[in-house]
Amino acid sequence: MALRIAHEVRNPVTIIGGMVRRLLNAYPPEEEGRLKLIHILDQARRLENLVSKFESVRPEAKKIFAPLDLNPIVAEAVESLQVEAHAREVTLIPTLSQTPLFFHGNSSLIKIAIAHLLRNAVNACGKNNHIIITTEMTSAGCQVKITDDGMGISKEILEVIFDPYLHVSQQSTGLGLPYVKQIITEHMGTVTVTSEQGKGATVLIVLPTHLGELTGVAGGSYAI
Repeated sequence: MALRIAHEVRNPVTIIGGMVRRLLNAYPPEEEGRLKLIHILDQARRLENLVSKFESVRPEAKKIFAPLDLNPIVAEAVESLQVEAHAREVTLIPTLSQTPLFFHGNSSLIKIAIAHLLRNAVNACGKNNHIIITTEMTSAGCQVKITDDGMGISKEILEVIFDPYLHVSQQSTGLGLPYVKQIITEHMGTVTVTSEQGKGATVLIVLPTHLGELTGVAGGSYAI
């Protein structure tokens, strides 16, 4: 909850700070309004510092990781986005593995991460676009691939897409991507995004299948 609230506050605060910095660069040094802008920027920095402290909070209770099948988690996440996709006339196409994809993890967190990614894809798409969701077992582990044929992501945004401090452009589709990366990292997995502007995007999540006991990941201890 702390991370979610921090993320929701950080984005507007970072955007405000960035816009004020641009205005300051445009204002002549002698302009009276410049002092007011500096004051606004100082307050934005205070909020950013507060959010940073909030993001550092870690619950004392252990998160319980258990053996899970990835397929039903992905299926539930897809189902939860069907209404939003239908409203935008976007088609979700799940192509899930016919065999179970077992991994150790927290089903709620993984579902949140996948739902974030699907919502981003839906928001990046328009009428008659498609989003293909596939799961399969690879040599690296259980894999989820989300591919859309929407507007794509620019090279500049792609370079900072997981950075909560730099990822603030209006053309961004990263609603919570730093949070998604944190979830996948805590599962000792990887998440990557590839895209070409105007030609859609692909997000790839890989989760290892045999973790044993997770200890000291991202500052926590996880019992399986």
